[in-house]
Amino acid sequence: MKYPLLSYPAENKLVLNDFSGGINKSVPAKFINANEQSDLKNMWFYEGELKPRPCINLKSEFSGYKKSNVILNQKQFFYKLEPENAGTSIYSFFIDESGNKIQNETLYLEPKSSDFAFTTVTAYHCFAFLYNETVYLAIAFRDNENFFAHGEFYELKNNAFLKVEEEKIYAPLIMINGKGNKYGTLPSPDNTVFAKASSFEGINLLTNRVRVQYTTDGVSSMFALTKSYMMDKEVIVRFRGSINSSSAQETEVTILPGKKIDFPIGTNIKCYVRDKYGSLIFEDKDGKEVAPDASSIAGNLEIEFYLEENPNKQSIFEMEENCFFGGSGGSGKGNRLFLYKNKNNANLIRWSDINNPFYFPENNYANISNDKILTVKKQNDMLLIFSEKSIHYATYIGGEYSANDLLSGSVTDVTAVSAIFPITQLSGDMGIFSPNAATVINGKTYFLSNTKKVCRIDSSNSITVLSEKIQPLINNTSADESVLLPFKNYFLTILGKNIFCFNINYSSWYYWEAPVIIYNAVKNSENPYLIAQNGIYGFFGKENFESYFKTAEFDFNAPEKLKKISGIYCSSNNGSIEFEFNGTKSKLKKPINNYKIIANAKNVYTLALKLWVKKSISGITVRYILSRK
Repeated sequence: MKYPLLSYPAENKLVLNDFSGGINKSVPAKFINANEQSDLKNMWFYEGELKPRPCINLKSEFSGYKKSNVILNQKQFFYKLEPENAGTSIYSFFIDESGNKIQNETLYLEPKSSDFAFTTVTAYHCFAFLYNETVYLAIAFRDNENFFAHGEFYELKNNAFLKVEEEKIYAPLIMINGKGNKYGTLPSPDNTVFAKASSFEGINLLTNRVRVQYTTDGVSSMFALTKSYMMDKEVIVRFRGSINSSSAQETEVTILPGKKIDFPIGTNIKCYVRDKYGSLIFEDKDGKEVAPDASSIAGNLEIEFYLEENPNKQSIFEMEENCFFGGSGGSGKGNRLFLYKNKNNANLIRWSDINNPFYFPENNYANISNDKILTVKKQNDMLLIFSEKSIHYATYIGGEYSANDLLSGSVTDVTAVSAIFPITQLSGDMGIFSPNAATVINGKTYFLSNTKKVCRIDSSNSITVLSEKIQPLINNTSADESVLLPFKNYFLTILGKNIFCFNINYSSWYYWEAPVIIYNAVKNSENPYLIAQNGIYGFFGKENFESYFKTAEFDFNAPEKLKKISGIYCSSNNGSIEFEFNGTKSKLKKPINNYKIIANAKNVYTLALKLWVKKSISGITVRYILSRK
């Protein structure tokens, strides 16, 4: 006797231990990559678990302060300039790794008479930079008609800013040529080292003091001063060398405008400035041009005078941002101060001499493209320059020498000390969204483009777009500013209150929501701080936000006639669950607590789950029974 086969229920399990987006619709129990997720909010995959994001809570309150590029002893420097009581006050503090403020003394600058013009000047702009573990402020002053007057430097000592005296601002010793106007008459090889006409990098934009040096040759009687029309200039002439002996000596005379002065070396020799041509002339008692007495002296002439204020000085003091780059192959900490984001010339970038942020040669500058520079980032041996609609990069070419090397004799050919930063276009049709929308992680630069694409710069000829899977989400956000910064093994792309988190190891995306609008960030510790209008927010504290994820729709991999679910069971360590049956949202929302969620769910062919999570979860098990009838 044959008995008929009896139908029996078969229990099935889906264990979602490590998933971040859902279950594949065609192959049950296969995890969907996070960049294929249908919906997820305030969750992330970290340390093997899908868990709610860290809390974002207020740490320190303040408003109106600007974050600088200065980080000293792991502390970030903030400052703001405010007009007060006819003068100007500059407030500043540091934020330490715990998010606490360390206040500095207020720098109050009273209106004062200008040292360079007959007017009263006040401070109106400043920026901060770090050099030799000291914080400096470069401060611009303007007159009563709002024209730039001059600039000053202040250094931070014991939490107070003190003025850097003008005498400490470096004035390079420029070699115009080795031996004056007669070097060409000297027999070879006497003129082979110093005779070539040359100039070392140029006059410092930060000071109107100029120093020029010549090597005496016993023949030359005229020495150029680099500046014509000197009729109102006082000129100081120094001699350094030996006079009638082998010992080193120094003597100095001051030549007043229109005067002839007895030169203390030689017999009956006078010197004066030929003001129209800007030349120092030596002559004898009969008025005949002669050289200083070559038989009794051997050494160098140094000529010093002062120019009027250089109009290019304004471009230095009206910059807003800076970084160090160049030298040491362009990598490492860099040793030239680069300035950018000029108030009046938005595509200008300037850089200092090597190891000296107080020496900006006139010719050390570049104009980048036709749109304004928003930020720069150092990536290995490149200085990436991001503009509104283009990206360029600079590389460093040149010797590791300074003006002092030239004077000490370690460099005899001044062409060897030139530093060149060629500018190359990386992209002509892609710029950056906003000034803070770039960050460097593990030698690669991540940025949000002006078209809202999240990209990675791998090299000087490679840009990779990373945001294809979430592009509609990013496009639907509205914000004027964006912030990118690293966090754990993620980087965060912040647009207002919207945070898009990219897992660098798995190339997966997550979405978070910030409690306030974020416009900047501090990354000087493992946990960064987010800057809003009312202060700094940190990742700490108790959960106070909504977090959930939603699976993709799945269909149990059963034949069409068997897609009738007899029961669904869910278990997890915490949370609650919502369902979508056949694409329709259910009103059912229940805690997950190891029991049957749905019994006899007839006519349910597809299912999606939305799980609300309060704590980290190690896994979710979905058990279901298919009817065999």
